[in-house]
This record gives sequence, C-alpha cells and structure tokens, in this order.
Amino acid sequence: MCGLAEILNQTLIHLYNPSKQLSPSHAFRCAVTESTKLAAWWQELPNHLRIDLIATNVDCPPSHIVTLNCIYHTINILLNRAKLKLSRETELAAELIAQSPLIHCTSSATSIVALFELYKGAFGEGHVVLSLAYSVYTAASIFLLELQALGHVAAHTFERLSFCVNVLERLKRTNPVITTGLDLIYKELDALGILIAPLDSVENALPSLVGGAFRMEPPIGSFASQGDSSSVTFLQTASLLPNSSYSISQTEEATNYSLLDMSPEMYEAFLQAEPISVIMDPGFDVF
Repeated sequence: MCGLAEILNQTLIHLYNPSKQLSPSHAFRCAVTESTKLAAWWQELPNHLRIDLIATNVDCPPSHIVTLNCIYHTINILLNRAKLKLSRETELAAELIAQSPLIHCTSSATSIVALFELYKGAFGEGHVVLSLAYSVYTAASIFLLELQALGHVAAHTFERLSFCVNVLERLKRTNPVITTGLDLIYKELDALGILIAPLDSVENALPSLVGGAFRMEPPIGSFASQGDSSSVTFLQTASLLPNSSYSISQTEEATNYSLLDMSPEMYEAFLQAEPISVIMDPGFDVF
C-alpha cells in the first residue's frame, strides 16, 4: 500500500495540483513515469491480493483488499485521464494515443463498479471508507465523460453512471464530502438534459458485474489507420492492461458503440470533452 500511496501522491502533486501547472511535455513525462511505476507495482502484487473479477464464483476478500484494488484502478484512471487530455497536444498525440488512455480509463472505471458491487454484497454500505467512495466518484467521472462525448449512443454507460450516482447518494450520509462531487455530476447531467432514474429501476436494470457478466469491449493496445484513412481501427493487445478481468470477457453483448472501431470524429469528441474535477473543485483541475 505504501508504494501505491507514493504513486498517488506524485500523481496528485504534479498533475492535479491547482498551484503547480506543468508544461505539456513535463506533464507527459510525469504521467508516463508514474504509469510505469503503477504497472510494476501491479505486477509485483501477490496473486492473493488481486481480485479476479472474471472468475465464475468470486468470493469477496477482506475489505482492505477490495479497497486496495479500487485505489489501483483509481490511480490508473487519474494517470490516463491526464494522458487523454494531453493527447490534444499535436506533438504528443501519436505517442499518447498508442498508450490507449481511453481504454485504460473505461476498463478501470468498469472494474471499480464491479469491485464495489462485490464489496456491497459482502459488507453492505454502512461502513464504506472515503477512499472507496472516491473510487466510485472517479469511475463516475469516466462514465460521464463517455456520455458527454457519445450522448445517446452510450446507453449502457448511462446505466453504469446511474449505478454510481445512486451509490454516491447513499454514501454521502457517512461521507458528506461526496456531496460536492455529486453536485458536479448533476450539473453536467443537467447541461446534457439527462435525468438519473430512481434507485430501484437502476439496480434492477444493471446486470451483475462479477463473473464475466458485464458487457465490456476487450482492451486495446494501440490503434492505427487501416484501409480508408477516414476511420481508425483499434488493434487488440490483451496484455496491455495489468488487470485483464474485462479484457477477456464476452463481447457477444457488446455496447452499442465499439471502442474497437472508432471514427476519428468520435475519438476527438472524447478528447475535447471536459471531465469533472478530480479534487471536486471546479475550475482548478489541470487535467
């Protein structure tokens, strides 16, 4: 946990510090350096501390192990969210796109939701620590980003965001600071003209996320133009993401839009959408 905390500390200090704005090139080096450290940390993590969400029967481990896995995915999102925004820089775009920050963000956000469902089934929601609640907020920020970029095309993303929002609504009773984050989410949803469904209907609509039942595209290692230059085809690299829980899940029930075959215009929409604040303070996030 100490090594993970150090990576998180460096990420927040250098990439999300309101009083320290780095140049794009410096921010890029920082994001790549910390991503390398994060990947190494995950590879060195003992197997019994990793939660295999793709397993048919997943028994929830002690709560601190769930939290550990969630924090890992949260940091992965923070690093790749910065990379995604840095992809707007012409001189960095090619190298950053090859690292597939969008796929990292989406995969980790989905994993956080699955981990929380696993946690809730075993321990309930009465004693959720703030770090776990913040992980759900971070996952929600990615689902919201998808809605901002894709709109009605991302129907399943809306289900996942609704799940996160309703979880955060309940958790704010014991973690009041989450109220600020919820206000940011509601503000963006209002701008999109989207209303979150009532709690019961959301939970009934959302399938089990554990055991490979969650609909998720495989992860992508890189993308390159093939054939017609007007389209971008993503090339699968199953080993890209340290946690491949969703990378090998079934794709028969894929989402309505495909991350494997994304037009340049759709990818550009992701780059231009402004994600909600990591520090829950609008106007101060750098990435």
